[in-house]
Amino acid sequence: PAVMGPSNPPDLEGKAFVVLPDGRQMFLDCRGEGAPAVVLDAGAGGTTNSWSSVHDEIAKTTRACAYDRAGHGLSDPGPLPLDTAAVANDMDAILTAAGIAGPYVLVGHSLGSYHVRQFANTRFDKVAGMVLVDPSGDGQAARFSEVMPKTLAIMGKPDEAAKAANCATRLKEKLVLRDDPLFLTCKRTNDGVLFEQTESEIDSMAGASTEQLTESRRSYGDLPLIVLSRGDYSAGMPPEMSASDRIGFKKVWIAMHEEMTALSRAGVLRTIPKAGHNIQRDQPRAVIDAVNEVVAKARERAPKP
Repeated sequence: PAVMGPSNPPDLEGKAFVVLPDGRQMFLDCRGEGAPAVVLDAGAGGTTNSWSSVHDEIAKTTRACAYDRAGHGLSDPGPLPLDTAAVANDMDAILTAAGIAGPYVLVGHSLGSYHVRQFANTRFDKVAGMVLVDPSGDGQAARFSEVMPKTLAIMGKPDEAAKAANCATRLKEKLVLRDDPLFLTCKRTNDGVLFEQTESEIDSMAGASTEQLTESRRSYGDLPLIVLSRGDYSAGMPPEMSASDRIGFKKVWIAMHEEMTALSRAGVLRTIPKAGHNIQRDQPRAVIDAVNEVVAKARERAPKP
């Protein structure tokens, strides 16, 4: 990929490393042409590849840009903590350095919902629409703990083991092969940087990131907004989750999605049958159609030249 910086912002088409003012190189993959540009933000630990089933199709309608967050994929790591404000700042800096004009249609999956909502809360004039793909909700850990405390405690044991093993430091010190017990303890990764950066994002969710979203929360007016919610609450769920746990999880999950939908008077909540958490993989057409719908509405609302 080419290397682009603030001094020579490109009319990006294709893959490029964008140089931020602090010198970090961030990976950006733009396809297609047209406005508003769509910006794709993956879930926890995800990269531009998370959107492989939908990227090209969206690019038939308008320019579609996916990027790797700090320390993920091909992007340089960023300073810790990687809370939602830091990620939203990075997103803005990447788009600015790449010369991609707003306003944008923001698409966030899972944890990516935190980042695109924070971007919209603090840079509303740069947002033309939004699609949230089975999004994570503010303070969700506390809300889940009320309906399935025992299950959350069991599911939290791998996190405790990874922290006790000091995975970030140890994985940076040496290459860990897949048959090394440390590989399993460190959540099946041998990439110390990715582990550290992803854990910082996740650890920030309940505290700083939720606080930032709460403090910056605003009405989105009649902004085109579609929230896509999973229809299958069995797919991909941990074996520790009982049937009653899944019922409690579903109740909290839908409530959070309803709250996010209500941020805009034009908000639409859409349940996607036969889709688990990764709707863009399980039912890619649902994501493509939602993004194209929001792009069309954003074009209708755009000031006429």
